[in-house]
Amino acid sequence: MIGVKVFEVGVMIFVLAGFAWHKGPMLLAGIFLMGTHSAFFGPSKYGSLPELLPERRLSWGNGILELGTFTAIILGTVAAAAMDKAFAGRQIWSGAVLIGLALAGLGASLGITRVPARIPQKPISRELYQRSHRAAAALRGDRPLVLAADRERLFQFLGSLLLLNLFSTATGVLHVSKMQIGH
Repeated sequence: MIGVKVFEVGVMIFVLAGFAWHKGPMLLAGIFLMGTHSAFFGPSKYGSLPELLPERRLSWGNGILELGTFTAIILGTVAAAAMDKAFAGRQIWSGAVLIGLALAGLGASLGITRVPARIPQKPISRELYQRSHRAAAALRGDRPLVLAADRERLFQFLGSLLLLNLFSTATGVLHVSKMQIGH
């Protein structure tokens, strides 16, 4: 997790350069790199829970991580709109704020209890796909679990769709001007 947070600081420095040089492609690359960051960080944070919590607290721990993740997404969206308005024409300051947040996240990751690898000498299995198919087959045999997984995918899809369309809907459908969004 610490390595991924170090990567995040590097990405935010890259994004700051994109803001400073007014390079849209760099900013789009920054979005891609943060998506890559999330693809690695998510599994590492959820995967550490069984090592850090007793089994009876795993559901609670998952809930806390989900709450924190969605709260951060919502607050980040609101903060982005506020920074867009506050730093209009000086977005380099947005980059500075992002670096500060990335450094705070790195600092927080240093406080996570370190757990040793269970079998560090074991190579990564070449049977990954076979095990994944067996797990999917077992999932299909448990109707309540299938329904829960389907609802989770639907929730994620609708949330992403809403987030992507939030500003265009506000301006195009609700006729809210950019100046009104900040009020």
